[in-house]
Amino acid sequence: MSLHTRTFVEDSSRFSEPFSVGHPALRAQKPRPVRGWIGHALRTIALWAHRATQRRDLAELDEALLRDIGKTPEEARRESEKPFWVR
Repeated sequence: MSLHTRTFVEDSSRFSEPFSVGHPALRAQKPRPVRGWIGHALRTIALWAHRATQRRDLAELDEALLRDIGKTPEEARRESEKPFWVR
């Protein structure tokens, strides 16, 4: 059984939810975006990690898959060799 599944008790009027930490009122709130320079730094790091992953994946594609996405092996090689911080 998944932790995300609600299991019903015999009378079906009550149910048990998976264990979660914190006050119920706080758990119901959506996380607020981090603002300021810390938020900017976190978003930049996330972007760089995403970019690095995409470029690593692009370098592993064969010619047939590159043709499917409209790229030549040379274009893919150039893009995958860029550092993660370069757009």
